[in-house]
Amino acid sequence: MKKSQQLEEDVALKLKIIGRKVSEIRKTIEPNYKRFAEKHKISHMTVWRVENGKDYKFSTLLQLLKIFQITPDDFFRGIK
Repeated sequence: MKKSQQLEEDVALKLKIIGRKVSEIRKTIEPNYKRFAEKHKISHMTVWRVENGKDYKFSTLLQLLKIFQITPDDFFRGIK
């Protein structure tokens, strides 16, 4: 396996882990991702992309963390 392919796989795995964590936190606020997105004026497709481990802008994650009232340090604690 090429080094670049391994890096891509590692990044994809991290995005999925981050997405699962975002989903878990979001569900404690609003079980329905579309209602959550509407309430916080975020595209529901953006929330879906993050939660499903698709690529997104880092600023989107920071916006979600602000809504969750969680610091990046606290959010990423335990993610390796």
